[in-house]
Amino acid sequence: MKRLLSVVTIYLSLLSIALSAADPRLRAYEDGPALEMASERGDKYTPFMLGNLYLYEVKDYDKALYWYKKGYERGDGNGAYGVGAVYYWYLNDPENARKWFEIAHQAKSPHGAYGLGIISDDIDKDYPKAIEWYEIAHKNRADGAAYALGLLYKQTLKDYPKAIKWYEIAHTMGEKDASYALGLLYKDVLKDHKKALEWFQISFDKTKRYGSLYWIGTMYRDGLGVKQDLTK
Repeated sequence: MKRLLSVVTIYLSLLSIALSAADPRLRAYEDGPALEMASERGDKYTPFMLGNLYLYEVKDYDKALYWYKKGYERGDGNGAYGVGAVYYWYLNDPENARKWFEIAHQAKSPHGAYGLGIISDDIDKDYPKAIEWYEIAHKNRADGAAYALGLLYKQTLKDYPKAIKWYEIAHTMGEKDASYALGLLYKDVLKDHKKALEWFQISFDKTKRYGSLYWIGTMYRDGLGVKQDLTK
């Protein structure tokens, strides 16, 4: 009986949090009201998560900027990176993005260096500097840095051994797109269809990416890297 009452109490508590969300849009997301409440109470790290919710789910960029900045003001350097990300990828404002990525880097966020790598790569076309920033970011385990290095070496610098190296590192770090990118590199550029098939299979097994499944089917159909098998 006590256990039942405890469960009911917890349920009612969670229900009251959900119903008390100041922004009714957040009630559609399981963690939305709780994140809002913790952020309103002055928590240091939840504003970044709330900013992510507004950015990726609610699509309210002003609110995302507000909460990312609030997180930064409370000492979370990743909040400054979030501000830069909104300016760069969603508001088409690379100069404000640069400013906030620099602030994030100064605040010891590894993602700040990643953002500065993006700016050096895409805007400044300063590829040695981009590599330097990406490697700094990777050293501090920033998501996306190893994959960005693979992409830079493949598409811009045409250094395929280094592209393979960094894509493989990205894959070992759990980057979902890395195995698919390796499949495409081996198929389209290096014409090593056997290796391409291996990576497409890994991509589908690990991430269920249906583009990989398409290329596996195509390669069995055409006998590329494998004996032709129309049934497969």
